[in-house]
Amino acid sequence: MIKKIILNSFGKFKNKAFEFAPVTVFYGKNESGKTTIFDAIMASYIDFKINDEYIKRYFKPDENINKKDLKKYIVLESDNTLTKIDSNIFKNILAIRAGDITLDLSKKDFSNEIINKLLEEEVNLEKLILEFETKSKTSGNVKYENAKKKLIEEKKSLEESIRQYKIKLEEIKKLEEKAKENDKELLNLKKDFEEKNNILSKLIKEKDSLEKAKNLKYLISHRKDIYYLKEKKKELSNLKEVEENEINNCKIKINKKKELENKIDINMTLKDKLKKEIEELKRKYEEDKNKIKPIDEIDNLNQKINEIEKIDKRIRSHWIIVFFLILLTILSGVLSATIIKKAYIVSIVSSLATFFFISKIWFLYGFTRSIKKDTIKILNLDENKKCKIKDLKEYFIKYSYEVKSFYNQIKEKENEIIKKQNEIIEFDKSIKDLETQIQSIDKDINDYLCLKNAKSIEELLERKIKIDNLKREIADLTEKININMKDFPNIIDIEQFEMSLIDKISKLEDEGISIQNFNEIDLKKKMNEIENLQKELNYLNNTIREKEREISSQKGQLSAVNDIIISYKNTEKEIEKKENEIRKIENEQKASSIVRDILLDIKKDLNLKFNELSSKISSEFKDFFPHFEDVKINSIEELDVELKDKTGIKRKIDYLSTGTKDMFLLSFRLLLAKKISVADFLIFDDAFLSLDIERIKIMLEIIYKFYKENNWQLIFFTIDNNLKNFIEEIFKEKVKIHYLEE
Repeated sequence: MIKKIILNSFGKFKNKAFEFAPVTVFYGKNESGKTTIFDAIMASYIDFKINDEYIKRYFKPDENINKKDLKKYIVLESDNTLTKIDSNIFKNILAIRAGDITLDLSKKDFSNEIINKLLEEEVNLEKLILEFETKSKTSGNVKYENAKKKLIEEKKSLEESIRQYKIKLEEIKKLEEKAKENDKELLNLKKDFEEKNNILSKLIKEKDSLEKAKNLKYLISHRKDIYYLKEKKKELSNLKEVEENEINNCKIKINKKKELENKIDINMTLKDKLKKEIEELKRKYEEDKNKIKPIDEIDNLNQKINEIEKIDKRIRSHWIIVFFLILLTILSGVLSATIIKKAYIVSIVSSLATFFFISKIWFLYGFTRSIKKDTIKILNLDENKKCKIKDLKEYFIKYSYEVKSFYNQIKEKENEIIKKQNEIIEFDKSIKDLETQIQSIDKDINDYLCLKNAKSIEELLERKIKIDNLKREIADLTEKININMKDFPNIIDIEQFEMSLIDKISKLEDEGISIQNFNEIDLKKKMNEIENLQKELNYLNNTIREKEREISSQKGQLSAVNDIIISYKNTEKEIEKKENEIRKIENEQKASSIVRDILLDIKKDLNLKFNELSSKISSEFKDFFPHFEDVKINSIEELDVELKDKTGIKRKIDYLSTGTKDMFLLSFRLLLAKKISVADFLIFDDAFLSLDIERIKIMLEIIYKFYKENNWQLIFFTIDNNLKNFIEEIFKEKVKIHYLEE
């Protein structure tokens, strides 16, 4: 049983250890490291190759990792000594991956190994039968097949040689006639070659003359370049230099002048705008000033309201006095009628006092009404509206607030007018400063233009452009002349180059060469004619050589007549020898066929053992296949299996439902694992992805039954949360879960 695995710089794991239990689950999403752990377990048990993709991808392309080096990256601890497992058994029996429960037993060596393990045979009958089958049929046996095939091919080759010898003897006569014709053709070809070679020599002379005329044209062109260079330098020396930074300074000053002029325009615009705003503010100020009421009127109004309030208090006090006087009059009248006879005098006095106070109250009411009327008129209230002292106070407060607010607004407008007038003064100062700066800039520019003898900046710019163009043309001509000088060795400077050009031009003219004789089209035409003639001459030369080789070969063939006759007789003897060897191999084949038939009879007895194996699968897993009574295995390598149901109908495994087929194949794989017994663990890498929940539960029950009976270690790799929960539910405390992160 695996106890622990340590991964050091393998895959995504830098230094990670994983403990194992009887049932271990590695749960995580894709790219979380499940496949890396699986590959590490597999690499620890099987004999991997360095170029295997599953192990190669974990290392750099130029990194050569051998089996010994792998222990630095993977350390696997187990109860038992690590024994190597055949990769086919590991992948097809011990590990079920990615929803694939099917078995791949198509490889002959692997299926024979499985059969021998299951049947516990020491002698591999299949191997013996195959060996004698190949000997009897020759096909499949490398030794006999190659020997016989070689002999047959050699015999055919010898027979072909005989036939060729006969053909050659017939052809020799024809070769003699053809050799004579080739000699005549060769003479004609050589004559044609000589004529065309003479034409080529003439064309080359004409071409050389044209090339000299072309060279003269180039030399005159080079001399003209030197002449133009001198003229440009002379013209440049007559122009007064204008520095780039001075031009730039002038441009900056002109731009600054434009900016200042723009600022003046802006300031003038703002100044005009302010004047209009001041006129508008003055107009509104005069209008509001005419509307404003004097602030003293508020104080008078306040005094009137206070006076009304005082009179109102006096009226109320007079009414109280009148009330007591009326009571006194009534009381004295009652007393004079009953007890005190002279009490009527008090009654008369109180009546007169009452009349006096009522008259006074009436007078005060009239006076108050007059004051109220004036107050209401000032407050712009409805004269018919009855207003109490409280209402008048509220109206007064509102009125006084409005008057004061209006007065403050007028003050603000007055202050704003003063402020804008000050701004106009500031604008005038700013405009004057800007005009002073513009005058200074104009003076600097005019002084500079006088210094450079120019009327305007534009004239300086044109002069600068002309100077730059002249410098560029001089640089280009100088570069061109220097490049041309490279074609003339031992030339140091332009003056020496000019003298050399004059000398060469004179020599060519003395030879009678003139540029008027040069025509580019004629030169190209001559060159094309020369090229075509050279191709024709090369073709003729190759044809002459081939014809000479052909004539030489024909003469050699004609001289080999005696050798062909001797080879013909020797070949007949060789054919007879090969026929005897082929008969010997065929006799060995007949003997191997007899041995093969005997071994096939022995193999028939093995079908009983296949039936025993089928019965064992039926009885051991009948709880999970209640509707099947019998299982028959016809062939392991082709996985030819038949299942018989309760009705007696036999069905091939390929015609079963997917769920039944998967359950049977899982049972079969578990039995194979137990029989082969090369390890005590099973690995399930998302083996049930294609199954629904019910079938997953049945699969886990089959695995649980196997686990209880055999006590093998189970290792699950899954992305499915449901499968993880089912495993916890079935195996309980035996389970250890590793949660892997991306």
